[in-house]
Amino acid sequence: MCGHGVAPPVHGRKPGVRTADAPSHILSLRSRDSLSSKRTGCGRAGNNRMKTEWVFYDGDCGFCHRWVRLVVKLDRGGQAFRFAPRNGETFRLLVGPEQREALPPSILVLTNEGLILTRSSAVLRIFERLGGGWRVLAIVLRVVPVGIRDLVYRFIAHVRHGLLPAPESACPVVAPEFRSRFGP
Repeated sequence: MCGHGVAPPVHGRKPGVRTADAPSHILSLRSRDSLSSKRTGCGRAGNNRMKTEWVFYDGDCGFCHRWVRLVVKLDRGGQAFRFAPRNGETFRLLVGPEQREALPPSILVLTNEGLILTRSSAVLRIFERLGGGWRVLAIVLRVVPVGIRDLVYRFIAHVRHGLLPAPESACPVVAPEFRSRFGP
């Protein structure tokens, strides 16, 4: 995906370096001035609380909208995630053009550590952060090799547009109290 372990530069930041043991579906955005809750506005005050991470989704996909609505519902306190469409302003601000072009057409999670997780790794990260039985499911699914997990992910991604009708807008319809969790 990025070749030779170096991620393309992030908009306004130095290039990140993927660690030698990190799979190619995990890109690093780490730099001297890595993403922080102050800069992105996505963290919570206090060290004992979970900081939110960004989930970027396909804004033109009905299946993706349902998935996002489910995660919003399961993240009851709103501490685990914020959401934005991949074709939106938030995604363009947080991920530079070179890196955006290198990413596969999948759900993405931008972690607090500056990593971008793709495909099944992004889904498992979401499960882990939701906790409870979802975390257990993630642990069990991590036993499956990433190649097999991603094969299943790619199959679902291939048929997803036929599963549910396309949405009318890029943001899923959610209750007013959840709208603050979405970026443009």
